[in-house]
Amino acid sequence: MPYQPSSGDYDHIALAELAGPRTRFVAATHVHHVYGGDMNPLRIRRAVGPDAVICLDAAQSVGHLPVSVADLDVDFVVFSGHKALALPGTGAVWARQARGPDCAPGGWSGTPNTAGIASLAAALDWLDATGVDRIERWTVALAARLTEGLRHLDAYEVLGCPLSLAGEKTDSVRVSLHAYNTPEEIDRLLSVLAGLQ
Repeated sequence: MPYQPSSGDYDHIALAELAGPRTRFVAATHVHHVYGGDMNPLRIRRAVGPDAVICLDAAQSVGHLPVSVADLDVDFVVFSGHKALALPGTGAVWARQARGPDCAPGGWSGTPNTAGIASLAAALDWLDATGVDRIERWTVALAARLTEGLRHLDAYEVLGCPLSLAGEKTDSVRVSLHAYNTPEEIDRLLSVLAGLQ
């Protein structure tokens, strides 16, 4: 899909120009894997029209912020378990009733990843009990602390924010935050970065 390098957002105008009656399937991401921005599935739907099947990769959103499939005008939502605090090797696929029956699921051979599946169930239960909205508030506060600290370090630039000069660069580092991170860890990172200037 076409995107805008300065922000990492999809170029919905270019997407609308590319999409047409032959467009059958669109794969898109819900939250940008580097910048953390919502890629706006509703604008994607408007750009490609009502008939194209949209599969939304929600690996960066499920477990990090509230996700309501009822509010997403997409046909499939997929996510990986390890991004939602489960063991690697698991995930889930949600299909809208109108499209799901048209796509028969494939089977698997061999022994299922029983431990991974159990860990995914436990992780989803924990996320539900903790409240993904609370997790989102926590990580947003940590990100704000980090961004504010980086603002005082001249050698660094926060990519993907309105003040950045460019998009993703080869000499960049992504800081991934979740419920298990602390303000003290942010301060320690800032201290290390300050020492590297």
